[in-house]
Amino acid sequence: MFQLGRELKRFFGAETPFAAPRDGLAGRDAGILELLDLNMLRNEAQATDVAAGRVGAKDRPVLQLRQARTWCDLAERTGEADALRKAASAAEAALKVVDRRQRPELWADIRRQQAQCALVGAELYGDGGLAAAADHVLREATEAAPKSEGGALSCVLRTKIAAEAALLRVVEGLAQEPLQPPNWSAPCARPRHSSPTAAKA
Repeated sequence: MFQLGRELKRFFGAETPFAAPRDGLAGRDAGILELLDLNMLRNEAQATDVAAGRVGAKDRPVLQLRQARTWCDLAERTGEADALRKAASAAEAALKVVDRRQRPELWADIRRQQAQCALVGAELYGDGGLAAAADHVLREATEAAPKSEGGALSCVLRTKIAAEAALLRVVEGLAQEPLQPPNWSAPCARPRHSSPTAAKA
């Protein structure tokens, strides 16, 4: 495990004074974010800021979506409200310039990221209203691109939200029921075959 960590740091250039590439390490592969330690992830988030804010950037909404994902991941790991605000702001900026009819899959991906930000906020601050808002946004994302990978992921997240809500209702219901102490004076039920003779019969 430690050897793997050293190899990753060598691959990403983290064993030398770290400077993230201009467009970040992860590029379009958001899964790489899970491999980064906290310092590398923070550098990655700052690199996405630079890439998304560069004058003449190509396909800026995609860069802003990447920016939102990275800051949201950082917020989820650290609980930093400022990181979550940056994620939500980047996703909102991306959505403003994407037409749902012309680029439905990208539009759905951005909406799903907005929902992800809301879910992180719900987890960090215990606000159930954010989870409900996320479910509404995910429904829109699914309707916009139902046959895409993003649409399928939105369905998965909606299922997760519904399952967590159902579990919470069960837990709350159990908490409201008064605990009944055991009745130690009640006789124990006798087994059907209480004696060898009865067993043979």
